[in-house]
Amino acid sequence: MIRYQTHNSIAPAGWAKFFWRALAALFLGAGLFGMVGCGDQIKRRPYGFLKVGPVKDFLQPETYRADLRMLFRRDDRGLSVMSTLCTYDLSPLALVSRPDGSDIFVSQYSESRYTKTGAVIQGPAKGNLPFYKMRLAEEVIGGAVDTLYIEIGAETSSEWRLPIEVKATAQR
Repeated sequence: MIRYQTHNSIAPAGWAKFFWRALAALFLGAGLFGMVGCGDQIKRRPYGFLKVGPVKDFLQPETYRADLRMLFRRDDRGLSVMSTLCTYDLSPLALVSRPDGSDIFVSQYSESRYTKTGAVIQGPAKGNLPFYKMRLAEEVIGGAVDTLYIEIGAETSSEWRLPIEVKATAQR
């Protein structure tokens, strides 16, 4: 009978056990840490410019564009825009009227709810809806002078406004 000395090493059969246990621990650890970390994150839209059209289309006090997933507001200080994508999973939000007459945004997938000003009412979402900066085409390469662009990813305060001059002929 021949005996092999292992010299304080793991025997060949032990290597297989060690390998599979280490691999399982690696995947289990990555999965657990990944799940814990993802739940608290706020999802954001990727950066870029979004062409939305002529300024004259956004002169009402409030314009909701479900196709762009944006809510535009105009007041005496200028124009602002808020995203209407859920900050939990980037799903589109639906504008829903409540029995008391107020409107809220609701995610059809995560059931997160937001006020019309973008504040979270109910989770799982943790972050409020972001507001973005806007530009006119004269500041962006190409496009007509009165074309509005949203700078997606350039988040700003809800108080930020793009100053626009409303001429009497433009409102008609």
